[in-house]
Amino acid sequence: MDERRPERGSDEWSLSDLSTSVLEEMLVDLMVAKYPGIEQADVERLLAALRDGDLGLVSHVEAGIALKSAQWLRAALSVEA
Repeated sequence: MDERRPERGSDEWSLSDLSTSVLEEMLVDLMVAKYPGIEQADVERLLAALRDGDLGLVSHVEAGIALKSAQWLRAALSVEA
């Protein structure tokens, strides 16, 4: 059975059907799409904060990722111009 689409007799499924590793992979994919230019270390810090359940740190890490991504995007756009 494909872990991303558990069989339930319909197209309905929930996040609880997925393993932690699959959920982490999905989160990484979303973060890379939302924040271009982020690095593996950024994602690892975010995942560690999530595992610890420290929502304040999660917010802080994501804000840092957003700032880094914005700087990366500005630099990339200035090269193209």
